[in-house]
Amino acid sequence: KIENWRPRPIGNEGSGIVVRVGSSMASAMAGISVGSKVGFTGLRNHQGAYSEYVIAPLATTFYMEENVPVEDAASFFVNPYTAVGILDTVRSQHPYAKAFIHTAAASQLGKMLIKLITSLRLAGDSAGNVRLLNVVRNEEQAETL
Repeated sequence: KIENWRPRPIGNEGSGIVVRVGSSMASAMAGISVGSKVGFTGLRNHQGAYSEYVIAPLATTFYMEENVPVEDAASFFVNPYTAVGILDTVRSQHPYAKAFIHTAAASQLGKMLIKLITSLRLAGDSAGNVRLLNVVRNEEQAETL
């Protein structure tokens, strides 16, 4: 028997529309009010980002402009660091590698990897010289890239 066990909804980061704020002064300073689109991470108390409602700490909640798609707002925090980390790992662990394969290319992370490598290549950074081989599940996903 595991003491104090209970299931936890999945999701470490997400996005949503604010329905209530705890501290109006601090929230206002962060540009967050009822109706704001936000991205968040750092949930506590057995919450998951896939829940219908969450209580997100202000310190890890970020205002998103209205034109930011919810998919981007939901993955803005961890995925960029993950994309940089993947590229850094490829370069440091396999310095002579000319390419690497990403098997979830149509995911938000996959799209970030494509943008990162393209940006580095355009900027003349040698990190952009490695080729990314993208694997998707179907033709429809390939078209999104």
